[in-house]
Amino acid sequence: LLGRLLLGEALTARKLAAVAVAFAGMLLIVQPGQGADDGLLGILLALGAAMLYAVVTLISKQLPKTLAPTHIASVQTLTGVLLLWPLLDNASLWVAGSHWGYLATLGLVHTTLMYIIMYAAFRQLPTHWIGLLGFSYPVVALLVDYLAYGHLLDGWQLLGVLLIVAANVWGLQRVPAVAAPQAAKAGA
Repeated sequence: LLGRLLLGEALTARKLAAVAVAFAGMLLIVQPGQGADDGLLGILLALGAAMLYAVVTLISKQLPKTLAPTHIASVQTLTGVLLLWPLLDNASLWVAGSHWGYLATLGLVHTTLMYIIMYAAFRQLPTHWIGLLGFSYPVVALLVDYLAYGHLLDGWQLLGVLLIVAANVWGLQRVPAVAAPQAAKAGA
């Protein structure tokens, strides 16, 4: 919606429907209200994070094409460090030696590599594609949860995964242009 309002991108019923189906799938995956007592806080934090993600996406689409994705990722990461540093619990900084490898892998692979690829792609993709592809995060998280910990999906979560995959397949297809009637071609 922000892409339509701020960038003037076309917003069709098909795009809106695909995003709505993917959002419904995400709701089935996370099942709000089924967990802890602070579910409302979690929902509000998730909505806030989604809004900030949308803003960052729009900002990155407006940056000059000559600005390297590595620079964009560096500025975003350093800004996050500076903003979150006051919230850091200094006692938790002391992590066992073997865990530093996990933290380094998470920082170098997920944060660095993924952000560089993501910011390079943001300039090339329409905003609704970025939005739809963003719904793949919970699907991948559930897959990793199953592969790493053996947690099985319940029926609603499986339906949510299927809805997200279907919405992405349907919403990311290019719609062919309508062919001109044969009579119009003959008259031309």
